[in-house]
Amino acid sequence: MTMINYILDQLKEAKYISSLDLKDGYWQIPLEERSRQYTAFTVPGKGLFQ
Repeated sequence: MTMINYILDQLKEAKYISSLDLKDGYWQIPLEERSRQYTAFTVPGKGLFQ
């Protein structure tokens, strides 16, 4: 199953759908160095971003 088919399959019964601008929005809230580990997220096939 391709990634787009997987995503569409997951969304087919969704009541609400939204999108976020994570490219620029991620850097809008300053964090202390020790807090950054709690904001990590993963992108399938790309790894962990912190």
